[in-house]
Amino acid sequence: MIVQYKALVRELGEDPHNVVLSAGAAAVMMGIRDETSDLDADVLPGVFKWAATTKSIIKAEGITDRVVYAESIGLHVLDEDRGRVCIEGVWVYSPRELIIQKRQLSHNPNRCIGKRVQDEVEIALLISMGHVTKFTAKAV
Repeated sequence: MIVQYKALVRELGEDPHNVVLSAGAAAVMMGIRDETSDLDADVLPGVFKWAATTKSIIKAEGITDRVVYAESIGLHVLDEDRGRVCIEGVWVYSPRELIIQKRQLSHNPNRCIGKRVQDEVEIALLISMGHVTKFTAKAV
């Protein structure tokens, strides 16, 4: 995943702190999940708009729009006000922000039950992680 992330950052020509992994990819980087089927990366609005001019956009009810950048890479608009941490050179949303995202996903009635259960398990792991592991964050 680290190699794929760094290749995406190079390809987009962005600073790494402006390409932030979320969802399953962030969970993998934090060690609460072993694998993910895709890479969800949040990018600056201008990059998202640029990608949307040449790639297809998926609009799903209750979930933010996603540009299908590559077969296993989806781009979303970066929320610059959300906390981020860097793990092994990969920028991801902070555990607290990931809990918020996972809670929103788990309450989406259009999300399949299997993923909702997985979201709830990951929320519990993220909460327990907050009591044990201390991340350092950098304001950018």
